[in-house]
Amino acid sequence: MSMETKQLTEVSLGEICHGALEEIFDDIFKKIINDIDDDRKKAIAPRKLVLTVEFIPNETREHVNMKATGDVKLAPMIPYESMGYVSEEPGGTKIFEAKRQVQYTFDELGDYPEVDNVSRLRGEK
Repeated sequence: MSMETKQLTEVSLGEICHGALEEIFDDIFKKIINDIDDDRKKAIAPRKLVLTVEFIPNETREHVNMKATGDVKLAPMIPYESMGYVSEEPGGTKIFEAKRQVQYTFDELGDYPEVDNVSRLRGEK
């Protein structure tokens, strides 16, 4: 009759949960680096990486289950903003978004060129 023997290793930070804590750290750290590199987010916004190890002993305290998890708090996305104009159109009210500044070319008389499909905005006479 053969008896199985278990090889025991003393718990250390690098070996806890068979090295999972280090793997969790590496995965989350990559997310933080990508978040810092994201132009849609403020560069100086803080990011947070939290590693948690939970120890759950049994009633007799003969063994303890260990669970390793990680969490990340990334920077919020910078909101995009624009302005819309309300217009009464055939078929109902519509909103037209204001475009970024457009550079016009002038004709020989110094006037703006004619533009087709212009909607009359509310409040415009």
